[in-house]
Amino acid sequence: MEKLKLVPVQDSHIRQLTCWLNKEHVLKWYNDADEWLNEIKERKGNFSFLNHFIAQEENHPIGFGQYYDCFAAKEDWYTVDRPHELFSIDYFIGEEDYLRKGYGKQIIRLLVERIKTQYPHAKIIVQPDSDNIASCKALLGNGFIFDPKANYYTLDDTLKHCGTKVINTERLTLRPFQYADDNDMLAYWISDPTIQSLYSEPVYVTKEEVRALLDKYINSYKNPDYYRWAIIQKESGICIGQVAIFLIDNKNHFCEIEYALGSKFHRKGYATEAVKAILDFCFNHVNFHKVQVCHKEGNIASQGVIRKCNFTYEGTLRDFFYTDGKYVDRLYYSMLKEEYDKDEFKSE
Repeated sequence: MEKLKLVPVQDSHIRQLTCWLNKEHVLKWYNDADEWLNEIKERKGNFSFLNHFIAQEENHPIGFGQYYDCFAAKEDWYTVDRPHELFSIDYFIGEEDYLRKGYGKQIIRLLVERIKTQYPHAKIIVQPDSDNIASCKALLGNGFIFDPKANYYTLDDTLKHCGTKVINTERLTLRPFQYADDNDMLAYWISDPTIQSLYSEPVYVTKEEVRALLDKYINSYKNPDYYRWAIIQKESGICIGQVAIFLIDNKNHFCEIEYALGSKFHRKGYATEAVKAILDFCFNHVNFHKVQVCHKEGNIASQGVIRKCNFTYEGTLRDFFYTDGKYVDRLYYSMLKEEYDKDEFKSE
């Protein structure tokens, strides 16, 4: 599948397309084969706004795809005011042997890449038949989201920064820091050299030092792309730690998360609960494509949290830290939106 590519439709492909469009598994969703063939044959005339492609794996034709500017098509299932801001795509697998093997998803990805290369800020919408489960899943696997009001799938991949919102879980409240958190911070985690060293942060031992740090946090909340939460235990109201999103890459839709929890609250599932809530926020609210996390070599507790949240190990930066007279590795993990969307994660 790595060699899958799109090649522009030529007259020599018409016979193959005629065969595909009259196959039962294609006709079920594309209905009028003659209408589709007419559009393809008129691709240099009345339908020149359509961009038709044959999907090939190692030069073997397996399917079809097209994309078009919705402003030029002027269909009745959407509204658009200007060219190059809204596009749509169509696609199918023609060869039965290639069905249900992920090729449809790859064709969608290649069509999206072609649109985004020319029009990086364009929005893409698709309206497959609701009974075409395979097509709907392939769209979801490429980051499309179903809009029930519009009754179509949409890919609007700009990040939707919204600032540090309050998030509630079963046992925790994640909220912006407040100055009143200073005593709990000092009592439970920020003055603990062991905890602070786990993520290479300084130890704070006085209220004045914590107040200065809180000034930095609280003054940053005015920025919509600043994300740092106090982790509050609902039962007691205590601030037991923090979790944050940082290293935000707006172009590539990427971020990293970090978390720290007082040692008194370890091995109770609080960190896992908080991280899962932040993952939901990252993927379903801000629209990140990839979330990264890392830990120092030897931080078994953090490694356990990462594994419980189903991150994928990516690699190790050797001797990344020099701590207490020795070098320590840094281990990296990540999760993609399509991995988060899998039922296996949601069911945990």
